[in-house]
Amino acid sequence: MASPVKEELVMSIVIHGHGGEDYSTSLSEKHLEYSKNNVRGFNLGCVPGFLTWESIQEKIDLPFLYKMFDENRDSNTSSIMKEFIKYRKPMYQDFLKTIRKEKDFQPIEKGLECASGVITYLSNKTFEFSRMGRFVDNGIYVLDIRSKITYSDGSIRYVPFTTIDPDFKFNLINYRHLRFVLDLLDKHDVLREAKSILGFSKDDPLPEIHLNQLYDFFELIDVKFVNVFDYTCRYCEIPSALSQQIYNEEQKYAEKPDAFGRKSKRRVKKRKRSRRR
Repeated sequence: MASPVKEELVMSIVIHGHGGEDYSTSLSEKHLEYSKNNVRGFNLGCVPGFLTWESIQEKIDLPFLYKMFDENRDSNTSSIMKEFIKYRKPMYQDFLKTIRKEKDFQPIEKGLECASGVITYLSNKTFEFSRMGRFVDNGIYVLDIRSKITYSDGSIRYVPFTTIDPDFKFNLINYRHLRFVLDLLDKHDVLREAKSILGFSKDDPLPEIHLNQLYDFFELIDVKFVNVFDYTCRYCEIPSALSQQIYNEEQKYAEKPDAFGRKSKRRVKKRKRSRRR
């Protein structure tokens, strides 16, 4: 009988806020390797340098994603993200057409097909969070935490590490919520270091955070793999040719070498939703 030989944590998060990337400099070597091999990203704009346009569907997506992960608690997370993109891509593309923004993608190979897809962070990114008006729900929400268990015969199994209550919505820019997440992971002993890494000076919500800070936080709490559903812009004024070049480079790492559980055979349950906005 096969016995477990390795257990690794997989965390999935959603980021709502404002975003900007500095494509003139690369992430550090350590962060870059983590990004290429251990982080799977989704972004609505997807193409480097592009804005993400607000739609009411974004607020519908968060409970929808909680439901998707809950209904597929023992599956690999790669298939969950792929199924979500399959559902989300045509909706966002239709939305871009209604606001006449599809022309922004004309200089890019494959055009509008690039919108709403997988990304790989190769440069640092700043996430900013407003708490005013319609932005009151900005933050970094923990969707799911599960263990990836590898057995001596090479088989892989996924086990929910904990149950995430979607009504509570753990938001990592909130100090009290950070404490709850660390308690769930039995990592309360690193609270002071986590608070320092993420940039909490008081107990107030974080106004901003950088991608490299998030990577350091994941390393601190022993999160091996991360799925990021990033609803922020990838904005930076760069020529379309450079956007294409960076996009092509990012897509080389779209499929992770470990695949976050390629050997798991379980199919993801498909959910039907109305295409309202």
